[in-house]
Amino acid sequence: ARLANLPALCLLAASLYGLGRRFFSPAAGALAAAFAVTLPMLTALSRLYFVEAWLTAFSAAFLWRWAESEALKDGAEAPGLGALAGLGLLTKVLFPLAVLGPVALTLRERRASWAELERPLKVIAAVGAAVALTWYGPNLVYIAGYTVRASAGDIAAQYAVRSPFHPLALLGYWKAMAHDGFSYAFVLMLAGALWALGAERVRSEPGLRFALAWLVPPLLVASLGQSKELRFAAAGLPGAALALAGALDLLTRGKPARTLLFAAAVAAVVALSPSRT
Repeated sequence: ARLANLPALCLLAASLYGLGRRFFSPAAGALAAAFAVTLPMLTALSRLYFVEAWLTAFSAAFLWRWAESEALKDGAEAPGLGALAGLGLLTKVLFPLAVLGPVALTLRERRASWAELERPLKVIAAVGAAVALTWYGPNLVYIAGYTVRASAGDIAAQYAVRSPFHPLALLGYWKAMAHDGFSYAFVLMLAGALWALGAERVRSEPGLRFALAWLVPPLLVASLGQSKELRFAAAGLPGAALALAGALDLLTRGKPARTLLFAAAVAAVVALSPSRT
């Protein structure tokens, strides 16, 4: 499993580096990549025969190239985006959930006309469909039914002990996600860094808006599911890595101990994370 998922971790790291460099700085890109590959859940999933390691990698790669295209201003990125979308869908039907937030946000902010978007979107759809339908074509009815059953039906009910909206169920999910998904050290650092920047600064930074739009939808949807399965939100977790790296980059610009602070932040996350050996 580790060998099968090692390329996925490399793709994830490269994508986070590209996103961090584009929105913040090369140092932030390196920090985002380090955070992403050391998050407890992603580290654990990379050692198991689950598809989430590759789902997360394809989602990150898609969003990296989407950001580089400036929300399809550069139409030359469309075929590659279509291929990544198709591979993401082949990996798991939850792929759109991980990328929908940043895509919708950047398209809204760009405010392009349909005439500008029509051709590249059609290319993405055509290439993505050509890749994904190699499996979805003959299996669409089955996978649609299984997705409903696994998220809110009889399969999900096997893992649930109470209503998915019960306060204790929601509290249990968020506590488990903080500990097993991110680590308490990471959550505290992210909350502290965003608080130090202030709400106005966070809203004004395109990279932070992009990162939070990536992180929040998968977390919310997974938290409201019947099964409360943490790995269903895995593909959104790199958004937190990008957000923390970007926030630390903004807070430490011009400071002499910047590199040391970055290294200490990664070391703290690794040292204080739950063991995944």
